[in-house]
Amino acid sequence: GLAVLLSFNRFDIGLGFLSILPVLVYPFMKRITSWPQAVLGLAFAWGGLVGWTAATEALTLKAVMIYIAAVFWTIGYDTVYAIQDFDDDSIAGIRSTPRLFGAATRKMVAIFYGLALFCLSIAYQLVDTGPLAWLGLLGFGAHLAWQINQIDLKNPQIALKLFRSNRDAGLILALSLSLDPLSRLL
Repeated sequence: GLAVLLSFNRFDIGLGFLSILPVLVYPFMKRITSWPQAVLGLAFAWGGLVGWTAATEALTLKAVMIYIAAVFWTIGYDTVYAIQDFDDDSIAGIRSTPRLFGAATRKMVAIFYGLALFCLSIAYQLVDTGPLAWLGLLGFGAHLAWQINQIDLKNPQIALKLFRSNRDAGLILALSLSLDPLSRLL
């Protein structure tokens, strides 16, 4: 990874090295804050910023909106994942968003997923995506709505299934964005 990073321009290299901050602090966040999922989101989504600036040589509002969307999505799906550890985390004194939100976990995941969709829709407007991308965003939103409807704090197996289904949500986005330029040729 370092060899790839060092092949970029100075701005990208600096931006890449800044990613070390959330990566280094994340493992300690469960002991410090009830928001480790937010720190994970900051760390996970960082690569998108570096990739965008490497391709465009600029950090624009488009990239920032995609980054923020990815952070919100990560908070949502990692909250779902953390439902599995709810009881053990309570015993061990580990903090998490499901423990913070309690019975409002489903509502809060819906808010974070909604914010992710809102930020993506702004980015889609700024990038001027076509109808296939918007259709994919609608499919992504429908998939997230299905997840929200299934959340059950008392069923860790469902939480793992829902967490893993985010692979499908990401595939819906990636496929629609990949095929969108083809739809403009027709």
